[in-house]
Amino acid sequence: MQKVLGRSQQAAKQAARRARARTDKTVYELKKQRRRQSVDWNRKQSELFKSARKRLKEDWELGPLAPKRDVGEMEEKWCTIHAALLHQPPSGKKTGAAMERMNIRAGDRVVMLAGRDRGKIGTVNSISTGNASLTVKDLNMREVFLQEWMREEDGFPQAVHGYPADVPMKHVRLIHEYRDPDTGLSRDIIVEEIKTMPVRNRMPDEPRYERYIEGLPASELEDSTTKIDEETGKKVEVPPFPWEKIPWPEKTGYQHEDHPDDTLRITVEAKTFIPTLHGPPMPPNVLDELRNRYSKFRTRHTSEYIARKEAEGSEEEARKVIPDWMIQPSKALREQAKNRKKPATRIDIMEDEGFLERLGQMMSEGRPPAKRLAHNA
Repeated sequence: MQKVLGRSQQAAKQAARRARARTDKTVYELKKQRRRQSVDWNRKQSELFKSARKRLKEDWELGPLAPKRDVGEMEEKWCTIHAALLHQPPSGKKTGAAMERMNIRAGDRVVMLAGRDRGKIGTVNSISTGNASLTVKDLNMREVFLQEWMREEDGFPQAVHGYPADVPMKHVRLIHEYRDPDTGLSRDIIVEEIKTMPVRNRMPDEPRYERYIEGLPASELEDSTTKIDEETGKKVEVPPFPWEKIPWPEKTGYQHEDHPDDTLRITVEAKTFIPTLHGPPMPPNVLDELRNRYSKFRTRHTSEYIARKEAEGSEEEARKVIPDWMIQPSKALREQAKNRKKPATRIDIMEDEGFLERLGQMMSEGRPPAKRLAHNA
């Protein structure tokens, strides 16, 4: 039985080792793919800038003789970019935690700090945590040439269509409408830094923390809450937080659409099986099919299987015992000689009654004590 358990443990270790190797390979391939995408994105952007500078230089040198470029194949593609340049290249760093600290969500109002739309305010459409960027509605628009199959798929009759390009997170700031508690006037303010506070006793669909502006007085104080003091066990009133709270954007409700093939709710909630203690919930053969009774990872076995394996182990141990009539004379002599040899035992010198007297006599005579203070029996 110990062999069976050892084989299961060895199989589990080998499976874990293979899983780690697969994980390492997946991480390596992901890094390689991100590096390739970043190089491709930089190459396409560099080619776009080089061709634009080259055309600008030719137009400046030729002056009135400069050629008209928006003709032929470039008639529809003129002043458009490649669709891959709409999105920022993936970052190799762990940007998920950084995006979490930015505290900007879809539906928030932000102001652009760079680009041709600098100073304009828009609403966040989507956020990409892989490259720490976001898209703003009707801002940072880029014209992209759509192939014929793309136009048919998206339903766009025009060959050129405008899309919002990704904006790095560092190029935007959150906008909050703040009402001055003294004057009662509302104005938009640019939030440079946001402080977060965890939310206690929250619902599963609610955010884990709230956003606040440190040092800015709250325009509307919330109601005071109560909590139980850990030392006294009594309810204590907690005053409202004095900083300005930034509300989270409202989530758009999900519109559920029924279809003719949907399963009815009454059919799903109908109880078709009631378990009892008189028998297993399903036949044993079904259990064997689910857990694979012949799997090498199995650690729980039936009593019959354990008894059979223990019997096999006992038989194997019995076969290792050599009967007396099979022992050779030379081996029997070696066993007898081994039994006759007794290990040397050391006698405690403190138990010898005359040892201390002899030791004192030798010390008084100035002779060194004997090297061997114990003797073999």
